[in-house]
Amino acid sequence: MRARLALAGAGVLLAAGCAGGVPSGMIPPAPSASTLLPSSTATSDLTGVALAAVPGRTTTTVAIKGGGASLSGTVIGPPGPVGGAEVHVERITSQGVASEDAVTGPDGSWSISGLLGGRYRVRAWRAPDLDLTTPAILFLGDSESRAVPLTLTSFTGTMVSSAVNPAPVAEVPFNIAVVVAAGAVDTSGVARANPAAFTKVELTATSDMTLNTINPGYTDATGRVQWEAVCHTPGPLGVSIVVNDTDTVTLNLPACSPGASTTTAASPSTTG
Repeated sequence: MRARLALAGAGVLLAAGCAGGVPSGMIPPAPSASTLLPSSTATSDLTGVALAAVPGRTTTTVAIKGGGASLSGTVIGPPGPVGGAEVHVERITSQGVASEDAVTGPDGSWSISGLLGGRYRVRAWRAPDLDLTTPAILFLGDSESRAVPLTLTSFTGTMVSSAVNPAPVAEVPFNIAVVVAAGAVDTSGVARANPAAFTKVELTATSDMTLNTINPGYTDATGRVQWEAVCHTPGPLGVSIVVNDTDTVTLNLPACSPGASTTTAASPSTTG
């Protein structure tokens, strides 16, 4: 009898729960898919979303060979035709640069054939002593044969630059600074001035000038050495230096200017 009453009570509670919602202590049913997803199927607007950059870059291969044009010439230096010089030819385009190299023969001649037309830059050098100060720039036609003479300049031996501060004025001390370097051309055709560190440098003057510092001097790690001097007579300064007792270089210095006059004009005298 008691079991029947309990089952009857449970049925009453279940009926009450169904009438008023989920009974207390029971797990509610899962929501339907229609309540979780929007009813619209329109495409999302992602125009304002910033995308992360992708590393790398687009590369383009620039050609220089495969045409009917050619370049040739002779490389000349201070001693005449330069054999064994490097000639570097570059075809320059908006997409990049392509290059081709040649080596001069004993007579200084060189040539490169089968080139495409376009804008070209040509330079030459011979390590360690000769270099081209200004490359040749030209436009080469599709089937053109062009001769390009190249003249090299010596970039070896002792190189000297000088400066004074302040400007020389008679009887006023001023400084003479000198930088000594050794010129050389590397295997890429770049002319470099390597500082001549801890090098003996002696200054000599043919003009009326005295030095207030020790002479000779020695360059520092940057190739620089300095003297304090006084010029006594206005006019050009004849100054030169001797590097390591072997190389003599004349300095191009400004002239000595007259100093302020200290002479007072005498008052006229009268006699009676």
